[in-house]
Amino acid sequence: MDPRTPQPIPSARFHGRFRQKIDEKGRVSLPALFRRAIPREGDQDNGTLILIKGPDGYLQAFSVQEWEERIERINAASKAKGAEARWRRRELFSSVVPLSLDDKGRCTIPRQLLEEVGIGQECLILGVDRVIEIWDPQRFFELEAAQELDLSDVEDILF
Repeated sequence: MDPRTPQPIPSARFHGRFRQKIDEKGRVSLPALFRRAIPREGDQDNGTLILIKGPDGYLQAFSVQEWEERIERINAASKAKGAEARWRRRELFSSVVPLSLDDKGRCTIPRQLLEEVGIGQECLILGVDRVIEIWDPQRFFELEAAQELDLSDVEDILF
């Protein structure tokens, strides 16, 4: 393999649960485990994530590469045409927020987004493979308690 040939950056994978404080400016520190997994574009880049609202009242953050891959899949699979397609694109793309990490591994989440999903002074950050989910802890634990999941198929693979 020619070392001058650009190699694809592997998609980030995130795992674990972390409770984090959110300061008065809307800044939250990402866990070090997540910061190390975020692809960087150069020496000065501390990592960039793409933030959107998730479907169940939480926030989702993706690496830029993962976001681009998802947009390609959405565009390829979309059957919407005309006005419906335009409104779907407006809804999706107008709510995207790029997040840059500062030198301390913090990112600033817009106050409006935090309020829309009910996150106050503390959040629960989940690593869900290629996605980071940011939840109000109480909401997450209530929803989690209501779930009755059959994990036997996963257990068979892992154990």
